[in-house]
Amino acid sequence: MSQVAPTSARFFVSDDIRDETSGKMSIIGLYADDKIYTQPMPGFAPPQGFVAVVAQLCISCVLIGGSGRFAVKAVVISPSGAKMVEQLFDLVLDPNRTATVGIRGNGLAFQDFGAYECQMIVGNRTFTHDFHVLAGPPPVSTGTPPPPAPPQTAKTSARRPGRVKTLPANKKPPAKKK
Repeated sequence: MSQVAPTSARFFVSDDIRDETSGKMSIIGLYADDKIYTQPMPGFAPPQGFVAVVAQLCISCVLIGGSGRFAVKAVVISPSGAKMVEQLFDLVLDPNRTATVGIRGNGLAFQDFGAYECQMIVGNRTFTHDFHVLAGPPPVSTGTPPPPAPPQTAKTSARRPGRVKTLPANKKPPAKKK
């Protein structure tokens, strides 16, 4: 069977990922902005030389395209350049389907705050994705968003291109003269 490397990849950083019996993938606790905020827990300190411990972390990679059997290498590199995680596994790609591979870790200790890089090496292709480990609680919303504006009808003036005339919602624009 000939090998064709995947053409692209999408990464997801989350607390966990599960394969459902229906073939779907469930992502639990998605870090949508790829930022993991850590804060000290009362009575618990990270091990000496580490800044934070995350109870569970999963980095999923959806590979698109490609066909054949590949040895895959997944690596997470710290901001200082040290390899934090390295996993090897075999993968068979079907050109008509996507393939999902992932790194799952429990009790991961981070040495530095900053940008971490995940590398997924499939054949001669390397796909990378950055995520950040930051100190402190996640930012909170400063309030509720403003209510939506009432619907309005806009009409562009023929005399002044680009100018918009706003009419009240209950008023219809005048009929065009022929």
